[in-house]
Amino acid sequence: MSITDYIDELLGGLMRMPGYKIEYIGSGFYSALVVSLTYRNILNELDNIEEELKLNKISGMIVIDNLLKSGNNEERFIEAFFDGRKFDRKSFKFVEISRNNSVRKLSCSLLKHQEGINEVFALNKFQKDLLFKGLSI
Repeated sequence: MSITDYIDELLGGLMRMPGYKIEYIGSGFYSALVVSLTYRNILNELDNIEEELKLNKISGMIVIDNLLKSGNNEERFIEAFFDGRKFDRKSFKFVEISRNNSVRKLSCSLLKHQEGINEVFALNKFQKDLLFKGLSI
């Protein structure tokens, strides 16, 4: 394999990496947590998220953390109903999740290890420092 082919293969793989991570909760109100791993709009990934949820036989309420796109504000968390095949598009709404909630703590824990978090403009330095220390924001 030539170096050019190797680089093309490597870059192609990076381009196919999902911009989100799904954690299956299985207890409480939410069936799964979807954490956006980029500053891009997570709603552009809905078809892929639906496929992954369907493959894992998940249904119920799903919460999406869009922190890296929206920042730590009232538009951070989105909840929606997934029927096992697709999202009910009319069920999407912003929700507030308290700082001490286990879902929020899990999301912050996942984001703590996310590469490139320092380049996210939606978070200020203090918020980034809290994430790196493993604290919930």
